[in-house]
Formats: sequence, structure tokens, C-alpha cells
Amino acid sequence: MLQAIRDGIKGWIAWVIIGFIALPFIFMGGYEYFGGGRDDAVVARVDGEEIPRSQIDQAVERQRAQLREMFGGDLPDGAFDGAALRREALEQLIDERLLHAYVERQGLRVTDQEVAQTIRGQEIFHEGGRFSRERYQVLLERNRLTPEDYEELVRRDLKADQFQQAVFVSSISTPSQLDRLVRLQDESRSFSYLEIAAERYTDEVRVDDADVEAHYEANTDDYMAPEAVRLEYVELGPLALRDQVEVDDEALRERFEERYGEDDDPPSFDDVREELLADYIREQYRTELMEAGDELGNIAFEQPDSLEPLADRFGLEVRTSDWIHREGGEGIGEISGVIEQAFSEDVLEYGYNSDLIRADEDRYLVVRLLEHREAEPKPLEEVADEIREDLRKERAGELALERAEELVERLRDGASLEELAEELDAERFTVEGVYRDDRSHPEAVVRQAFALEEGDSAWVELEDGSAALLRLDGISRGDPDGLSAEERQQLQQQLQRMAGESEVRALIRALRAEADIEVARERL
Repeated sequence: MLQAIRDGIKGWIAWVIIGFIALPFIFMGGYEYFGGGRDDAVVARVDGEEIPRSQIDQAVERQRAQLREMFGGDLPDGAFDGAALRREALEQLIDERLLHAYVERQGLRVTDQEVAQTIRGQEIFHEGGRFSRERYQVLLERNRLTPEDYEELVRRDLKADQFQQAVFVSSISTPSQLDRLVRLQDESRSFSYLEIAAERYTDEVRVDDADVEAHYEANTDDYMAPEAVRLEYVELGPLALRDQVEVDDEALRERFEERYGEDDDPPSFDDVREELLADYIREQYRTELMEAGDELGNIAFEQPDSLEPLADRFGLEVRTSDWIHREGGEGIGEISGVIEQAFSEDVLEYGYNSDLIRADEDRYLVVRLLEHREAEPKPLEEVADEIREDLRKERAGELALERAEELVERLRDGASLEELAEELDAERFTVEGVYRDDRSHPEAVVRQAFALEEGDSAWVELEDGSAALLRLDGISRGDPDGLSAEERQQLQQQLQRMAGESEVRALIRALRAEADIEVARERL
């Protein structure tokens, strides 16, 4: 019951409030929070405090990581607009700056003991289930953070947490508000509908070359090949140290037995030796690998005009990437640090080696520009077929909507949905008792069903350009009296949190209205 309320609370906390109080890095390039590399374009200033592009890159990567977790590891192709994610990340960072500055002005205090307790409880610093001071120091050094820097970040976030909890505790929700919310949120509706597919009218549509050319000329910005680069790069990982460390072949064979000894059809030792060797070096020579990465970065900085000194020093191959644009690409284009460095002034304008890029704990890269392509319109002949098909679908959809408008008037004049379904040779769907968050039927249909009065009919446009006719058959309101005492208490607390979140949003709007905010969107 009321799962939508619970999900709504969880979603808001996850995407906004926790966004304010979460640490601004996940130990990948965290040092950027204190200042960027040789070039870090400032995208915004909030009351004089700068927001560099690197922080937006990190925020976007955190968003993508959250989305990957939501979708079980992989994001659906084209499901999320990279530019929209960057705009959202910028807005969130601006809100974060304003909120933290406001909290500081409130004079909240956090003790050293509270900071230490919080850090010791963070699992990223644990080994064997317990806090490891060595791991703590290694991770901070790897991210170019001092303990004082990190402790200050934790202290700041704990203050924001104090403020958040104070807002929630002081927020008010009444039993009558809860009753109204339950009646509304736990309401279900029954309806019938049929779909009028746009493709039904495709054969009636004609699109000539003049139509295609006119659409292209009017919408050239929709058919742009984005600015992109191809890179040269070297990559240093555990195997780069194979000639510099002692390798215990017997230890590798023991690893082989542990990993594949129970398999019915194990690979040969020789086939997986490289994989086993990489794991061995990664575990046994972690410090040496980190030092090699630092040396790679130093050489890249001291000899910025070529990757050859790095390749010679570590026996690395100079490789070439595919085309990479600001939203990413294949291969190393999937690494946010690579994108940030590829479009930095040092790499893009001056042709220098990039700063050291830490792709993960034991993978280091340095890139340099090989080729640069400005954003430009794709040739008409390249996109003509795409435009022609888009226009056919668009015009077929318009015909479907026109037909839907005609038919809904017949419904209102007394015709039945069953008659129209038979006339159109379309399937009629009967839906019993669905809630607002139902996803088993078209979202536009469900949304419209909750906007109608019982017995009313309407038409809606569907996501694919088709249309749907629907008739609302019944309404069942939520029943507050059906809640147990425990459910009522839980939902009252959640309603109180919702009120607190509303107060936080109102506060941020007020802070924005008073703040001096400058945004250079061309650098986003």
C-alpha cells in the first residue's frame, strides 16, 4: 500500500538531499575538488566560488554510476541525454554551494570525535571488515588529498546532515493531511482503451525531395556531427611491471588451481597466465604500481611534447583511440577523466600531453591529441533517408490524431468503445483497478485516466506518435481507515520528511534569488 509514496521519498532523498550531503568524489580524481590540473575551465561562479568543469565531469560520472546500478550494470542505449545530465549536474552543484554556505553561516558544530567516527565507519577504508589506516592513507594520497582536507569535507557534510535533520524534525504534518494523501495516492481506476497505430496511415503519406531538403534547412542543428577528437595514448597497468618485479611462478599456479580447479573444462595455464600475472602484481606490488603511475605522470608533465619517453621508459605501446566527443565514445572514451583531459586547453589547444588519468586503482593513462574535428552539419545525402522516415512517421501520426479526434466525438455522442474497436479492427484493452504508478499500460493513457471523471472519454497521443481512445469506467478512492497503526506512523513520518524536503527546496530557491550566480554554458 502506498508504495508510490515510499518510492517518491526514496527517489528524492537519493537524487537531491543526499546529493547535497554526499562526498563530492568517489575516490577517482577527488583532488579535483580542491583545484584542477593545468587547465580546468570555470563553468560557473556562485558568490565568487568557482565550479570547474572537472567537478561537473565527476558529478555526471556519479549520476551514471547510480543509473548503471539502477539498471543492473548497463545503461540502455540512448536512454539518457548526456547534455541534460551535465546541465542537471551543474544545477545540483550550484545548489550544493549555496546550501553549504548557508549551513556554515548557521554556526553548526561537529566534533573531531564525530568526524573520526564517521570516517572509521566508511567501508571504502575497510579491509577485512575493519578500518585500515594504511588503506585510508593510500587512498587519500592516490587522490592527492591530505587527511586534513578529507576531514574538512566530512565535517562540512556532517554539518549539512545536522541541518537536514533539524529541518525534517521541525516540519509539521497533520493526520488530516495524511488522510487526504492516502485517498489520493491509493486511489485506483478502471478504464478501457484502444490504440490507433500511426503506421496504419503510413501508406497515405507522401514525402518528396523538396520536403526533405526544406526540413533539413530548417533543422540543421538537429543533424550535427559533434566536435570530436582522436587521441594517442599510453596505458600503464600491472603487466607494465612484469620485468621489474620478481614473479613467483608457483604462486601463479596456485592461483590457477584456486580459480579453475573445480571447473569441468578449465582453460590451460598458458592461456590465462597473463590474467593471473596481472592479479598477482596488482596484489603483491600495489605500492610499486602506484609509484610507477606517479612517475608516468611526472614524465608526461616534464616532457609534454611526445608520448615516446613514456613508452620507452615503461615498454608501453602508443595506441590510437576512436573518435571521442564531449559525451564520450568507445574504448577509452568511456572514461570520464579521458574526456575531461581530451578537451582541456593543454591537450586541445597546445597539443601537450595530458595530466595523469587514473581510470581506476591500478590503471593509468596519458593522452595527447592526434586529430580534432569541429562540430559541423552532416551532409544532406547522409541524413536524407533518416529525415524522410521521420517525416513519414510524423505525418502518419498527425493522421492518427485527426482520426482519434473524430472518434472521441462519436464516443461522447453515445457510440461504444467496443463498436469503434470492431470498426478499426483494433484490440480493446480492459483495465481494472490500476494505480497512478502503473507501468503495464501506456503512461499517457494512465495519466489521462486519472484526469477524467467517471464515464468520460478522451483521446491522447502516445510516445510513438500513435493515438489512443479511452473511457473511464470506475474510481476507487484510497481508504485511510484501512491502515494499521504502524503503517500510519510510518507514513506520517514520511509525510513529515516530504514537508521538510519542500522546505529545503524553498530555501534553495530563496538562496538562488539572493546569490550572485554566473554561468558560462558554452564551457559546459
